[in-house]
Amino acid sequence: MTVIGVFRLLLAVSIICDLVAWTWRDIVYTRVLEPDLAKGDTALMVTAVLFVVFAVPLWRRWKGSAAFMIGLTALAVIGRLVDPATPWTTNNAIMILEIIAATTWGGMLAIVLMPESRKQFDRGLL
Repeated sequence: MTVIGVFRLLLAVSIICDLVAWTWRDIVYTRVLEPDLAKGDTALMVTAVLFVVFAVPLWRRWKGSAAFMIGLTALAVIGRLVDPATPWTTNNAIMILEIIAATTWGGMLAIVLMPESRKQFDRGLL
């Protein structure tokens, strides 16, 4: 499997794990334990669509993917620090999915920042 193939596999795993974790937390877990915290189906759908749309440039081997991924990672870390997960909105399975997604994201960052594999990211944004 090529480096780009591995990158795309990691991206797909990250998307699936995050969307399952978000859906599980939002629709099932949060609504049962704390209905006032439920964000609603609309917010979940908008987030899912934006997540997939912003994954397209990465899938296409975008030249600016390293800066884009570092920016998204920084936003995710800032978001977690500003609004930390409360004990009643997470459970072990959701956290495992998020850890898998974060680990794959770290692998993708390593791929786009290594000089040899970086050369394979050669396309424009779209």
